[in-house]
Amino acid sequence: MARTWTALALTLAAACAAAAAFAQSVEPPAALGDAAALASEPCVALAPNGRVGCAWVSAADGRQAVVFRERIGPEAWSAPARFESEVGARPASPVLLYDSSSNPRLIWRDGPAGRGHIDYASRYSGLWLRHDAISDNPRADVADPAAAFGGAGRLYAAWRVGSGSFWRVEAATMEADGSARRFDLTADQPERLNLYPTVLPDGTILWFSETDAGVGLEARRYDPARGAWAPAAPSDLSALPRNRLPCLFGGGIDLICAVWFNEVAGLDRIFFGLSGPVARGAGALVDDNSAGPNTQPFGVLTPGGLPVLCWRAQTAAGPAIFVRKRAQDVWLPAAVLSLPEPPYPARPRVAADDQAAHVVWTSESDDGGTGNVFYSAARWQ
Repeated sequence: MARTWTALALTLAAACAAAAAFAQSVEPPAALGDAAALASEPCVALAPNGRVGCAWVSAADGRQAVVFRERIGPEAWSAPARFESEVGARPASPVLLYDSSSNPRLIWRDGPAGRGHIDYASRYSGLWLRHDAISDNPRADVADPAAAFGGAGRLYAAWRVGSGSFWRVEAATMEADGSARRFDLTADQPERLNLYPTVLPDGTILWFSETDAGVGLEARRYDPARGAWAPAAPSDLSALPRNRLPCLFGGGIDLICAVWFNEVAGLDRIFFGLSGPVARGAGALVDDNSAGPNTQPFGVLTPGGLPVLCWRAQTAAGPAIFVRKRAQDVWLPAAVLSLPEPPYPARPRVAADDQAAHVVWTSESDDGGTGNVFYSAARWQ
């Protein structure tokens, strides 16, 4: 792993190398929901047993819910599992992950506007259980939940709580035995804006925070021996453009990746940065679409520790979803999804193993799309 990421860091400052010819295959998009449900905010996760799970927010029949489906065969998907919300509630931001036994877990924001809570559901032996809310502040709103599994079966979760321009970051640790503890990670700080918590598998939580000098990056790390969170110093990210609010991901505090978009010659392009003393989070241009703007980036690491990125791009043939994987020393050519159908794709999310990238996105009804959520997989050989 160390040798792999040293090689990556040394090449970040250079332009993306032209990849050799790789065979590439893309599955036709599969519609997972009801076009009338106005699907939004999809997410995707891979189970250790190889299954693929997807979740999203649905507004079928005027009643909003979080919906989960799982791929159980080459062209077969499970029946939808729906987690209904109360009338007037606004579910949002579902997070899907699997434990080591391939049991799915769902975490999402639920409740009415201004008085939300973080909901949690898990499936065992084919049966879903909806647990008590993770958060506990009926007088405030919540947003942007994030989660990851760490060692010993421990589940880490984080979210924002507050209103207006004042938001705190809270966290919960849930042990394999079912016990849980809640923490306010910003209790010792003045009221200010905190944004987009990210949870890493080693028990590190990162988020962007408002400071007198601009936008900063905060980090806390969980100490299982003490049962407490402490300030942490990520590997060098001094060159990271925090004002771009990059999407952060990685394996832990010593391996943090970032992806964002920024303007180059009048067009938005996708940049990738890596922590550490060589790269310092500085961005390298990584999209291979110079025909139009590139936005909405998202990224993950494969189990082998290599990044896979997805984003929305405008091409000469129309908008599309791009997904790109890095091999040991080059970025492989991007696979292009949702072109020409379904139209108006948006908000792509990806999960990846060492064989395939699994991508979900929505077809935006407000722009003339179908209102449905779609899945596809890309492979490079």
